[in-house]
Amino acid sequence: MKKILSGMFYRLFKSFEIYVLIAILILAGVYSAYDSISSIDYVSVKTFGYWVSNDFGDGEVTFTPDNIDQYSFKNLGVDAIDVYRKDTEPMPEDIYQKIEDAHDMPVDEADDLMRSVLKLDHIPLILILLFIPIFFGRMFSDGTLKNIIASGCGRGTIYLTSLIFSGVLGIAMYLTDIAIFFVMSFCLGWHPPFCAQVILPLMLVDVMLILTVSSISILVLFASQKKVASIVAGFLLAALLFLPVNGLIPMVVFQDDIMYISNSSDLVEFTEAVKEKGSHTVGRKINLTRFSLSFYCDDREYYILYAKEDPIPPLARYTCLTLIYMDPYLVNNCETYYGFENYLVVRDGIAALNIANCVFWTLATSAAGILVFRKREIHC
Repeated sequence: MKKILSGMFYRLFKSFEIYVLIAILILAGVYSAYDSISSIDYVSVKTFGYWVSNDFGDGEVTFTPDNIDQYSFKNLGVDAIDVYRKDTEPMPEDIYQKIEDAHDMPVDEADDLMRSVLKLDHIPLILILLFIPIFFGRMFSDGTLKNIIASGCGRGTIYLTSLIFSGVLGIAMYLTDIAIFFVMSFCLGWHPPFCAQVILPLMLVDVMLILTVSSISILVLFASQKKVASIVAGFLLAALLFLPVNGLIPMVVFQDDIMYISNSSDLVEFTEAVKEKGSHTVGRKINLTRFSLSFYCDDREYYILYAKEDPIPPLARYTCLTLIYMDPYLVNNCETYYGFENYLVVRDGIAALNIANCVFWTLATSAAGILVFRKREIHC
């Protein structure tokens, strides 16, 4: 395996693709990071001199280059985790009030950071899906793989080495994208509320998704021995980043399960409890058995976003839940399509489930790929 892997890296650095890959990665990474960070309110105001006015209910506040620092996280005097916890967990009233007095700008900064992190895998993922059919397709067409097999190397070893090679390259591109993002943040004067216990799991989700789609692309290529088939598969896998059909289909079934919160008697009690005990006692939790959101005040559950009596059969409901939780793009879709904040996704276990299903799909596709490749005749 070591010799095959060394040969692949030697072949990589002798080919022009690697230099095109690096150029695209850096250019796209810089553009994407700049576009993402420059649109953040703090950066727009502090670095580019724009004035931003927002109405927070108690009057309009205008953020200017002169006053923006007093609302940002870096001058707030609270821990990063407190910014993420606001309105999702009960917290000390004085800390809650500090964040509230900053008009939730630190919370927006945390949300912007989490969204940006979850997008950092997009460029590496698309590039690796283009690279796999080109690089390994040439190894099929020029007879390299056939010669390696003829030299006595097992097909399983060749397949696993190809997976490791693609995985290392994908992770290297992802780490490069992360470095570009944080360097750009520094250059634009933004110091986001980085919280390792929240951000690192999201990054691990990104890494596992890259490994999963790489393993699927390699499976298609080694099974079909056709570049076109792998490119088409790659296009479909990349498209699922932006059109989560696999997750939305079961959610359509769940729509019949939704109740109107405004008609809930629990909502009235919840509102009264918040007035009495304070907003700092409010919490939210994702119910994994229902894929729904529960609201709490002072540790008491008041209502959930889905009806308490299921109008759909249990078998159909659990089938939908299985389809949702086996979706490798689950965390990427949670905030945009399911309405779950990314902090809750990490804290309540959805990120862990996503990592687990990516491990499953990677192992399953690898096993299937090895079985198919062992029986395929190599054509050059």
